[in-house]
Amino acid sequence: MKRSRAYEQVDSQLYRPAATSFNAKVLRKLQNAFNANSDVDLLSIFPTEYSARLRRKKQQEAGECARLIFLRN
Repeated sequence: MKRSRAYEQVDSQLYRPAATSFNAKVLRKLQNAFNANSDVDLLSIFPTEYSARLRRKKQQEAGECARLIFLRN
């Protein structure tokens, strides 16, 4: 069975990267706002400093992956 790229097998548990979870949460909020009012200004719903927050989550993940690789070797 193929797994989504968003998921990785780590220590026999499904791991969902923080950046993926963050994007999924943002998308749910946008979808809910749109469902409630299709004329909504989506930028007003978008999180402040979205790009910076996403970048930090990706950097944290890179650090965690490097730590896992170091611990396994």
